[in-house]
Amino acid sequence: MVVVPLLAAFLLIQQGVRLGVTQDDAYIAFVYSKHLVTGEGLTFNSGERVEGYTNFLWVLIMAVPHLFDADVPRFADLLALICALTTILVLYQWGRQLQPERTPVLSLVAPLLFATNGAVAFWTFSGMETALFTFLLTSGFVLYCRDLRRGSGNMLTASVFGLAALTRPEGLLAFGLTVVHSLALQRPLTLASLARRLRWATAFFAFVLPHFAFRFAYYGEILPNTFFAKSAPLAIALQYGAQYTWEFLAACGLWGLTMLGPWFLLWRGQAHWGGFAVLVLWVYTGYITVVGGDVLGAHRFYVPLLPLFYLVIQEAIVALVRVLFARRHTLLSMNSPVFVIAVYLTTGGVAWHTYTGLDEALVGQRQLMISHNNKLRGLAAYINDRPDADTMVVASGAIGIPRYFTSARVIDLIGLTDATVAHSEERLSGLDSPSILRRQHTQYVMDEKPDLFFFVTGGKPQTIAEKALFLSRRFRQQYYMTYLKDDLPAYARRHQAAVVAEEQYPDPSFIAAYAKGLSYLGRDWILSRQAFDACLETAPNDFAYHWQYLGQIDLEHGDTKNARVRFERAVAIDDHCVKALSYLALLDFENGHRIDALRRARRALELAPGSMLNRFVFGLAALANGLTEEALESMRLVAQDEGPNRIEARFFIGLAYKIMGQHQEARDAWEAVLREKPAHEKASQALLHLEKQQLYD
Repeated sequence: MVVVPLLAAFLLIQQGVRLGVTQDDAYIAFVYSKHLVTGEGLTFNSGERVEGYTNFLWVLIMAVPHLFDADVPRFADLLALICALTTILVLYQWGRQLQPERTPVLSLVAPLLFATNGAVAFWTFSGMETALFTFLLTSGFVLYCRDLRRGSGNMLTASVFGLAALTRPEGLLAFGLTVVHSLALQRPLTLASLARRLRWATAFFAFVLPHFAFRFAYYGEILPNTFFAKSAPLAIALQYGAQYTWEFLAACGLWGLTMLGPWFLLWRGQAHWGGFAVLVLWVYTGYITVVGGDVLGAHRFYVPLLPLFYLVIQEAIVALVRVLFARRHTLLSMNSPVFVIAVYLTTGGVAWHTYTGLDEALVGQRQLMISHNNKLRGLAAYINDRPDADTMVVASGAIGIPRYFTSARVIDLIGLTDATVAHSEERLSGLDSPSILRRQHTQYVMDEKPDLFFFVTGGKPQTIAEKALFLSRRFRQQYYMTYLKDDLPAYARRHQAAVVAEEQYPDPSFIAAYAKGLSYLGRDWILSRQAFDACLETAPNDFAYHWQYLGQIDLEHGDTKNARVRFERAVAIDDHCVKALSYLALLDFENGHRIDALRRARRALELAPGSMLNRFVFGLAALANGLTEEALESMRLVAQDEGPNRIEARFFIGLAYKIMGQHQEARDAWEAVLREKPAHEKASQALLHLEKQQLYD
């Protein structure tokens, strides 16, 4: 029998290694933990008391690795793994408690299903509190079912639910459901029974009430700031919540059929715990649906419900096999090997359905999060390299990593850690969003004068808070798209930005067209061009980026004449259009307009010094204008990068050395080009010419 739990543990760890990635949201909790240890208190930005987390107990626990300067994500993963493995054991004990008379191996079905669910592994190795909450919730349910069998309440049960409520707000709901269920079993319901329930609940309130008192005293609110940031109109919440619930049931619940399991248990005569399973599963599912599901996806909100969910499935499988076969074949008693094999074959089918329904989506989610985190780490590296890193103000919708790894103040555009945005009642019609997070307060954010706006989707606005910025005249005229790296755009505050009166542009349709054009750029040139053409018709007169991207599309298709016209139009509207300036400089260089090429390339490099494209174009222009040392310095940086111009930069490094009379260095540079790209014709010719010149010399 020991083989099954060992297999469950192995599968959980194996999937965790394959699917796990520390979420950016985990770093929000880590920020609060770090600041608690460093004496800044439970704050996100220094001096700003905003409860931007919903996992109080997890935040406190994560202070431990900060105290000892340990690897915080690794500590979080290790603790979460212990919680997940312990949940497997608790779930097994739950099954044994409910059915002590049958063979123990049948009680391993639910733990095996739980361990093979990829969402469990994904969130166990995410740096977040999901595994701890799942363990506490499951333990509370197990203790409550034990109390049902004994006919009395236990203070330990209420205490465990109290810890669960400190870990996630849903712990309040879970405990409330146990109270409702216990009162429903009282026949008749008397004041004495109510008093007993109240005494039983005192241990729960001993944990929860001090937390509420602390919250109100420290943050000035009864509810966490995230509650206000995530609240949305009921119709929108139901739309997102229903989709979220359906995706979970389709992947993990045989398209919703398993939600009938608790009713099946009631029919089979298991009234007490079957009724409890009905109450918890259906009400909890309804709650998740009504609040709009979870913006992080990957079924996070349903993972804590999976132990109960799979215990119901376990009992349903056993009962179903018994109904179908046991009465016809005497060999198939519940403890017989044949019966057990039949149960596990059915279990394997359910596990395979869950695996195939989840795996592709979870792998995609992991890749998306890795890309997401890499961009944020790039932003953090950029901030830390700046001389004004300690005083920088950055506005973004993804905030955990940049705040944890820098000392900059980070404004949360969607309001999770910002009370002003979270409590904003600004409503903008005509803007859509792929997320339920719809809070925004453009005027407040602009008044804070961020040095940088960063969208994790690049230059493309995605959330309503990001899209709303483009309606702001101040944003359009005081910020420009720069490049921390070529693949890492951001909107930077213009040097000596002019004071501009705020004015909201009335037609938001250009933003959707602009975002659509960026979505298709490089993937479908026709659709991208159509979207940017649509943007032309409705965009404000001071918006230039659609002209810039139309020029890039023309250049990609070899239409340099039209590309130049569009680039010049973009620069005429906004002289901070970095890519338009850089491409115009490249076209000037190719057409022999050396001075214009240098002027534009230098301007583009000033606006976006992190762009290797800008440095490459500047190197070409500088070389053409006799600024050999400046060209050499710029090309060296490009050659050290892994971008597409790296090899060409090495060729021009050799050319610069030749101009300077350093022939051996030139030879070394061109030979390095040929080692990496033997078919590089210009390097071969340059080497041949150099050898002939040295021969004649």
